[in-house]
Amino acid sequence: MKTHQSLLGAVGLAVAVSLVCGCLTTTKPERAWCMVMAVQPKAADPFSPAVVKSLQPVLVWTQSTQKGASYDLAIFECSLGLRLEVHNLIYYKEGLTGTEHQVETPLEPNRPYCWSVRVRTPDKVYEWSRYNYNRMMVLPGAGIHEWANGAFFTFRTPGNHVN
Repeated sequence: MKTHQSLLGAVGLAVAVSLVCGCLTTTKPERAWCMVMAVQPKAADPFSPAVVKSLQPVLVWTQSTQKGASYDLAIFECSLGLRLEVHNLIYYKEGLTGTEHQVETPLEPNRPYCWSVRVRTPDKVYEWSRYNYNRMMVLPGAGIHEWANGAFFTFRTPGNHVN
């Protein structure tokens, strides 16, 4: 029992220090829109995208429950400032039958990109998948809440010419 109490005390102290120091942060993707969610790179903080291992990354998403589904994949140039801005479409594949795709054309090094997948069935083409992102940071005397509703998935290419 004493070990359990000291563990709880240590956790409580860590939370208190985090609150005072301003280093308590919670981050979570909340839900996917339009049926599929990014698996690799994982949907996370769109303003701190995961760095992929190659300029021709493998993108992976969840499988649709729609019968006869195929997928369209799009990659866009984007910028990450105070908000996520999506720019030009630079890569597009239609009618993919699997839930992963290796980009065939090398992307630019050390750049952020937005990507999305949409479901296509014989009688309907659905909207591009997006997700809601939510982050809360507790700072001394204040809290900051960031969110991105309906964000495309993001990643950053490596800084060198790895393929």
